[in-house]
Amino acid sequence: MATLTVYPDPDPESTSVDGYSGQDAALTWAAAHDAASGNATSDGSSNMSLSIFGGAGSVSIYRLFTLFDTSALTAAATITAAELSLYVSSKTNEDNDGLDYINIYTTTPASNTAIVNADYDQIGTTAQATAIDIGSISTSAYNTFTLNATGLSNISKTAVTKFGVREGHDVENTEIGLALTNDVTVAAAETANTTSDPKLVITYSVVSPSASLSPSASASASLSPSASLSPS
Repeated sequence: MATLTVYPDPDPESTSVDGYSGQDAALTWAAAHDAASGNATSDGSSNMSLSIFGGAGSVSIYRLFTLFDTSALTAAATITAAELSLYVSSKTNEDNDGLDYINIYTTTPASNTAIVNADYDQIGTTAQATAIDIGSISTSAYNTFTLNATGLSNISKTAVTKFGVREGHDVENTEIGLALTNDVTVAAAETANTTSDPKLVITYSVVSPSASLSPSASASASLSPSASLSPS
């Protein structure tokens, strides 16, 4: 088995991006949750805020995008396991109601190297990993999501793998409590070095083609033709 460790590109992005898109200060939960486009988006910050706020007449939902160039695997690879790790610098968990978790989902942003407002609704609801309750999240440390079979199947072997992160109230479309905030702040690729960047570690194997058999060795010496009989 071999492992491949990949990170999103820091700015300027050449193959992959990370960032966030949010609906900030919407009048209602539905207006924030169901919006086709965000109004607070960034792909150049050193921190990404995955945030849900349930204010009266001012609801906010933020979603994260984490893309990885996994083309080094090649089509011949067989993926057996993968972990996506996020470095959390701080968290707020005011609505601890069982939906206060975060998890990994697929994304389809318009570009591999930029996140824009229109990407806000380009994130799925099918879990790609085992969720982590915000109460269990460690700060100033990596928190690791083990990808499930669905998540493994969504890793590209020849191009860019596109994942994102949502909070449980957002995924299940259940309004957070009034005036409560659930927030997880994640280090982005723009943070110096790669000691806290979003990180995808893939375990895989590549089966080498069997060596072809050498052609059978020819006889070391050709049989001499039988001596012709002398005439009687």
